[in-house]
Amino acid sequence: TYSCDNGYAPSSAATRKCLSNGTWNGIAPNCLDMDECLGNPCDSNGDSSSGCVEDPTPGNGYTCTCSTGYASSGGSSPTCGDFNACDGTQVCTADYPCQDFAAPSLDYTCRGQFADWAPVDSPSTFTVNDHGPEDTVTDSRSDLEWQQTVDANAYTWANAKTYCSNLVYGTKSDWRLPTKAELQSIIDFTVSNPAINAAAFPSTPGTLFWSSSAYVDFASAWPVDFSSGATNGPGGPSSGRVRCVRSDAPVSASSGSGGAPPGRYTDNADGTVLDTRTGLTWQQAVPSAPAATGCSGTTCTQAGAVAYCSALSLAGTGWRLPKISELLTLVDPTQVNPATDATTFPSTPVEAFWSSSAHVGTAGYGWYVSFNDGYSSYHDVVGVTSRVRCVR
Repeated sequence: TYSCDNGYAPSSAATRKCLSNGTWNGIAPNCLDMDECLGNPCDSNGDSSSGCVEDPTPGNGYTCTCSTGYASSGGSSPTCGDFNACDGTQVCTADYPCQDFAAPSLDYTCRGQFADWAPVDSPSTFTVNDHGPEDTVTDSRSDLEWQQTVDANAYTWANAKTYCSNLVYGTKSDWRLPTKAELQSIIDFTVSNPAINAAAFPSTPGTLFWSSSAYVDFASAWPVDFSSGATNGPGGPSSGRVRCVRSDAPVSASSGSGGAPPGRYTDNADGTVLDTRTGLTWQQAVPSAPAATGCSGTTCTQAGAVAYCSALSLAGTGWRLPKISELLTLVDPTQVNPATDATTFPSTPVEAFWSSSAHVGTAGYGWYVSFNDGYSSYHDVVGVTSRVRCVR
């Protein structure tokens, strides 16, 4: 048996046998410098564009040059793997833990803090999963899986969190109480009592359901009212109903101070901002004197807000008043006064903002979001005026 020093390999079979005629089979191998990048070991974890650089000194191995969104594992046999953006410094809090996006993205999200899905007023992207009496519902927009049948009892907020964390339902045991943004993602604003898709979620009571989202400056948590879809303000109920949620996406423990994750918004430097997760482009500055019939001073009736946005020419046209589901995506539950990303949207007034959505339960009323804390409700579309921020 022949052996070579580290970094070299035999040129032919390393073992030869003595034959009966007294000769050896095969030929004696030479030790040749081994090509340690043969077959490109760097791309074994999905980075097909990675590069392998062999050290010029035999036996010293190789290094990997990885594509954007991938990182070298290091060690004696490195490969290029999915870069985990959650491993570095990030803004996510314990309530909204860090969730890495798959390569080639270098970004992350804080799970459930913002909507990471396309907002719609009447969601219908539901699939019921048959688990006997414990069916679940998957929403393909958000990749969230929901408990379909809710428990008949009402719980305090603390007990609601415990109930979900201890729940074994539909063959799964990793349930949790949903955040406010997650719970709002299944609201159907085109129906009421209950404000939810009744085919996917039958027998849902039109009452308050707990979210896991705590108020920033008040010792309570956000409930969502499924009679209308509104959110209750501070000093909410002592008890509420529970619908648990789960997802397959892994998260990392987080201890940041909150705020929008880097990469969430792109400032287009023309007075507009792109939300990279929803695909919506927003008017960055709130108009101080919107010019339209129905507007006076800084505020408008709902019809006035619609007219203002329709006529807006800012880095192009195509502007409109956002739907309530769209306006809610700007709410950051880790912030107050204003309850949005103040770096991206500076000088946002701590006031109510119109949506274009009508409240189906009360004629002549429309939905708004208050950006002092993110509260959402409805008021008279003519008798009450509110601020405006347009979208396209």
